[in-house]
Amino acid sequence: MVSARLLLLDACVLIDFATSDLSVLTLVTAHIGQVHVPSPVFDEVEQVDESLAASLGLKLVEPTIEMLLDAGAARGRLSFQDRICLLVAKEGGFTCVSNDRRLRMSCEAEGVPVLWGLELLVELVAARAIPAEVARDIAARIVSANRRMDPNVYARFLKGLASRSRGVHENDLRQRVELRSGGGCMNPTRQSYRRGRSSKLCSMRGIVWGRSRVSTCRAVCWLISRTIRFRRKSRPLQRLSLRVRGLTAHS
Repeated sequence: MVSARLLLLDACVLIDFATSDLSVLTLVTAHIGQVHVPSPVFDEVEQVDESLAASLGLKLVEPTIEMLLDAGAARGRLSFQDRICLLVAKEGGFTCVSNDRRLRMSCEAEGVPVLWGLELLVELVAARAIPAEVARDIAARIVSANRRMDPNVYARFLKGLASRSRGVHENDLRQRVELRSGGGCMNPTRQSYRRGRSSKLCSMRGIVWGRSRVSTCRAVCWLISRTIRFRRKSRPLQRLSLRVRGLTAHS
C-alpha cells in the first residue's frame, strides 16, 4: 500500500476525479496519503475551486521561484505544468500520480515514484474504504469521460482490482475461520471464555457421571437388601412346607 507516501496529482488525474466523483480524493487522503496539487497545475482545472479543494482535504503546493524559472527555461517534450509537477515531486519527496506517459517516464528517470490515477481506486479497495463494485463504476465513468486514456491503463486497473479484491476476500475468510476455530488473532478474552466453558462442561460431565455412579450404587444396594429380606421371609415358609410334607408322609 501507499499509506506512507505524499501524493502529488497532475491536472489530468484531478480532472478525471472531478468529472466522476470528487469524494474519492477525500477517501484517498483519509486511507492512503495526503493529496497535494501544485498551484500552477491547480489553476488549469476549472471544475474545482480553492474552497472546494479545502473541503475535500486537498493541499496546494507553491513552487519556488527557482522551480518556476527552471520549468519556464527548459525545453523538451514536457509542458510547463508537467515540469512543475516533476520538480515539486522530486524536491518534496512526493509520489507523482499521473496518466501522462511522458511525465511518468521523466519522473522514473529522476527517481520519482509514480502511480496511475486508477491505482488510487485499487488502493482504496485494498484499504476496505470502498467496495470493488464502486471502484469499477468510478473507473468506467472516468474512461467514458476521458477519451484520451490508454485502454491498457483500464485493463491493468481491472486486473489489479481483481487481485486486490480477491486478496481482501481471502483475508476476510481466513479471519472468520480463525475466529471460529479459536486460533490466530482471536481475542484473548474469547479464548479464556472458550477454555472456561470447556472446563465447565467437563466438570459438569464429571458431576453427572458421579451422580450416575451414586445412583447405580444405591440401586445395587437396594437390590441386595431386597434379596436379603426376601430370603429371610422365605425361610419360615420353607420350614412350614417341610412340616406339611412330613405330616402327609406319616399319614
